[in-house]
Amino acid sequence: MGRRLYEPTVFAKRLQEFLYDFSPESLGSSPNTLSSYCSAFRRYLLFREKHDNISADRLELADFTADSVDAFLNWIEQDCGCKTVTRNHRLASIHSFCYFLIRKEPRYINQMQQIIAIKPKKHASKTFVDYLTIEETSAIIRAIDQASSAAKRDAVLISLMYDSAARVQEIADLTVGDVRLLSKDTSLVYLTGKGSKTRNVPLSTPTYELLTNYLKETGLYSAPAITPVFTNLRGEKLTRHGISYILKKYMRLAAKQCASLAKKTVSPHTLRHSKSMHLLHAGIDLIKIRDMLGHSSISTTEIYATTYDMDVATALRNAAGADAAVVPSWHKDPGIMDRLAAFSRKK
Repeated sequence: MGRRLYEPTVFAKRLQEFLYDFSPESLGSSPNTLSSYCSAFRRYLLFREKHDNISADRLELADFTADSVDAFLNWIEQDCGCKTVTRNHRLASIHSFCYFLIRKEPRYINQMQQIIAIKPKKHASKTFVDYLTIEETSAIIRAIDQASSAAKRDAVLISLMYDSAARVQEIADLTVGDVRLLSKDTSLVYLTGKGSKTRNVPLSTPTYELLTNYLKETGLYSAPAITPVFTNLRGEKLTRHGISYILKKYMRLAAKQCASLAKKTVSPHTLRHSKSMHLLHAGIDLIKIRDMLGHSSISTTEIYATTYDMDVATALRNAAGADAAVVPSWHKDPGIMDRLAAFSRKK
């Protein structure tokens, strides 16, 4: 008697088809979209196995209900400690799958419509951003003992992430071909952000020197254009989680020397906020900062102006009559400041 072949459930078949439709090879998709969908359904399947004792290979379409999705969303918020924005991202992935199922399995249309009826959860919009002072930012970079090749990579990684105000995925995706190091006055990186939009960001002289030495020492200077700039010990492209881990490691070390860091939560996005605020403090126009960050609307960038106004108001209340703050040395770099001032004209 021959061995019985395993027959996947209809749910498994349809989920695989759905993810294939959003694979990087398919039109109108991106690796980040696929990664987000895969992450959402991994967590959903884990939840069903843990709480309903239904393993992923036995889950049927009939088990994919609004009640189960609602319970899953509550679980990731309450038990896993995820923020509202993460909950809504997971729900958006599930909604996309439901629309796909309506076309493929119309007999489940009522069941899918009940899931689609689950609304995203409203969350309080932030009126200000958390950011690091220049001293705190410098303390993190100073905490890196560049004795090993990995530590040298980390110093370049964190310096570049701050200097370019890049999103963590933009740094993870950075390739040798995205780097232009013609001279200290004309160096820049091309960052590919949301919607696959690319923007060029000028670099300060210290970052130019760090990045130039790093590319030469690692042999990346003459590597193919598609080669990732930052890799792990296995030679694989660093992930967002890997970059976050590296930053938090040095943040903990820096907190031993810079006490104020111990009270702060630092993520790659904190560096992006920090650079934006430092530029605003240096007098750079909000429009230029918007272009550097790759925001599609100035309203998104205005949160930095609101934070700045709150900082000024607090300073006036708490330190009336205090001497003017000393301008940090990097603000005096005429090359980077001139290039930033002219940023929106470089299209």
